[in-house]
Amino acid sequence: MNKKLVFLFVLFCLNITWLHAQPNIENENNIGYDFGVPVKKDRYKIAILTPLYLDSFDLEKNLINLPSYATPGIDFYQGAMIAADTLNKADTKITIYVFDSKSKYLNINTLLATDKLSSMDCIIGNIGGSELKTIAEFANKNKINFISAVSPSDADQKNNPFFTLLNPKLNTHVERMHKKIQSSYASANIIYAHRTASNEINAYQYYINDPYTQSTVHPTEYIVPEEGIDESKLAPLLDKTKTNIIVLGILDAKTAYNNLKIITKLASDGYVIKVYGMPTWENIKALKVEKEFPNLEIFYTSSLIVDKVTTPSIYVQNKYKQQMGSTASEIVYKGFEATYLVANLLQQFGTPFNQKFNENGFTFITPYRLMPVIDDFKLKYFENKFLYIVKYKNGLMTYE
Repeated sequence: MNKKLVFLFVLFCLNITWLHAQPNIENENNIGYDFGVPVKKDRYKIAILTPLYLDSFDLEKNLINLPSYATPGIDFYQGAMIAADTLNKADTKITIYVFDSKSKYLNINTLLATDKLSSMDCIIGNIGGSELKTIAEFANKNKINFISAVSPSDADQKNNPFFTLLNPKLNTHVERMHKKIQSSYASANIIYAHRTASNEINAYQYYINDPYTQSTVHPTEYIVPEEGIDESKLAPLLDKTKTNIIVLGILDAKTAYNNLKIITKLASDGYVIKVYGMPTWENIKALKVEKEFPNLEIFYTSSLIVDKVTTPSIYVQNKYKQQMGSTASEIVYKGFEATYLVANLLQQFGTPFNQKFNENGFTFITPYRLMPVIDDFKLKYFENKFLYIVKYKNGLMTYE
């Protein structure tokens, strides 16, 4: 556990020496923005922004029991450092700078005021809210790639070719789910259940107005009362002669769980029901319990699957356990993947590397499909469009 002292170094520049190749960068793809000819360098600089809260607690007295609010940021940092160590063994050349986004003295605003980010070749962010918007706009102004690794927010970016979302937005999740339902259950009875919260109404609109899935038949809409699904109102919408697909567009994991329990009762009454839900359902721990939802298949979409039996996942897990003595969280993998991806893109293509996104084969665990988001013939930003379909049945998880 004493290896946690490594966190003391995050206030300084972390230099990791890597050797980089010089591939040809001809035949650029037209994506609605001219990035010019990428610049090749002997060494690239990557800034990593993550909330470590190092000013908020005494690190030496909290080596074992770190405060819970600091854990996600520290885990992201640890994942990034595991990636750095992995690539270091390949003798590549890059300098990584880690910044505590919640530092009292060197926070986001101070970083910009002191011009510490303008010399970077890429910025990786585990940040959200106003910080995300601030860095996105800074990146656009200074033509520096900013990779948002965790937040699904587009930070209100309308014309920012230097902003990339690795965690897809809600509409992308809904469109992926819609495509799966249309291709697999063409003759099913489909019901879309949601509450009147604005974000859930938005998700419903994404579904029925999906530009990528051609369908002239809309699902039956059912408005879920705040107290939960009314069995007597939902049951008449079901069909015992068909497979019933219920799209439960409830984002809050606890509320979704309560309504899944109600649907489970209906599934026990002779209806064949499959439930498709929101990406936030990865927080429903009860999905892993064998007898929690009998006779019910539950699906949701996810951009990251940590399959603990695969060699890459085991590799990251073992490295993290050596350093921290515990099990790696999902955000450890996000820190690893983002750093590994960016380092390889810089190494192969120089900066900026955006016009080579569709050629990336540099992911370690999870594939990315980094696509330009176009609006009115203008490039808004880039977004990862790759999503898994996750399935739970009797506590067992599979994915495709």
